[in-house]
Amino acid sequence: MDEHTHEHRPMFLFGSYTSPMPKVTDVTKAVLNGNYRFHTDGRLYPGKCSAKENSIKAFIRFVYEETEATNYEDLAYIISALSKQDETDRDPIVKPFYKSIINAIVERPELQAPAELGIQFDKSEIISLARSWIAWVVHQQLQNIERKQPIDLINFFNALELKRDPAWICTLNHDLQTEAALYNLGIKFNNGFIKTETKHPRFEANEIFRTSSDSKLLKLHGSINWFWKNRKYHEVPVPLSMDDEDYINDNPAFISGSLNKLEDYTYQIYPWIWAEFQNQLSKTRRIICSGYGFKDLGVTSRIDGWLNVFPEARLLIIAPDNAEGDSNGLIENCRKERIGNIGGFFKKKAEFGNGHEYDICSSREEVLQSAAHIVVLNEKFENSRKYTDALRWFAYDSM
Repeated sequence: MDEHTHEHRPMFLFGSYTSPMPKVTDVTKAVLNGNYRFHTDGRLYPGKCSAKENSIKAFIRFVYEETEATNYEDLAYIISALSKQDETDRDPIVKPFYKSIINAIVERPELQAPAELGIQFDKSEIISLARSWIAWVVHQQLQNIERKQPIDLINFFNALELKRDPAWICTLNHDLQTEAALYNLGIKFNNGFIKTETKHPRFEANEIFRTSSDSKLLKLHGSINWFWKNRKYHEVPVPLSMDDEDYINDNPAFISGSLNKLEDYTYQIYPWIWAEFQNQLSKTRRIICSGYGFKDLGVTSRIDGWLNVFPEARLLIIAPDNAEGDSNGLIENCRKERIGNIGGFFKKKAEFGNGHEYDICSSREEVLQSAAHIVVLNEKFENSRKYTDALRWFAYDSM
């Protein structure tokens, strides 16, 4: 193809399994059982739980067990629904569940602040504290105190020569590992945040839409270093310091949950990021995806539409253990979903109806020879360097 201009770039889409940071199951254990303590600044720090934190954890575990949630994302969705019902009293479907939870707070001593504290949580406060607990525990889990290097992302960007040939990079991860990989390789990128007269970079909607020769990074679910101040989002260095107190007036601005994300995508910073994501989809014809389970309806439905609208569009997914009949594989897990855009995303060649036919490839030659709209490379992301020439051909030269 010609020069890889702003209009003819591939897109890379990354989920949690491309990052060395704790995965959903580990973060869920920390949310339910971690030892943290709220300080006067409203933030959560590692430490022995007081009676107050134990009450919050008891409430969170009660909701988790009562609803048969499977992870902290489910839990965040449920708490979000309770919070919105508490604020508006407008959802007739949520109302009965909300009332049952409020009654439980009254009836169960373990969900109440101990008498010796001299306070009593009202329903709004305990729901708000539960939301803060989840947000700050996730923040603590993902801030990379151990300085883990994103080796696999570094190798991927380096192998595909991203410094020479820019791309659109979209990540669903809240952590800072994608940025760390780009900085490590000296790759310039535009993420919508710019230096201004303020101490820290702030988000400007015009910047995210700006045409640039640099790569573009979109964090579709937000970031642990985004905070809201004076009607603007700022990037604040992590770990947080006392010098940045003025920029940390609330929880970190990332989205947790499941179906609530569809609504959250329409508020504050996210409409601009998602508008640019849609713009990028209208321009690219090649997506390489890894670490994503296709369970985010907002993302999957847009990729589904992209494949339907553009006949020349092709998607390559790097995911292990996707042999036919593998009940634990990506494809079979998606096909079990009852949500149409997820459950019907993958279609076997012999099937009729909606969905997209796919090839499962286990060698570079199979990737190069496949004509399917979806190519599944049956390999772990950390081993993708073995397929560098095939991946580069797919991303840049096959358009």
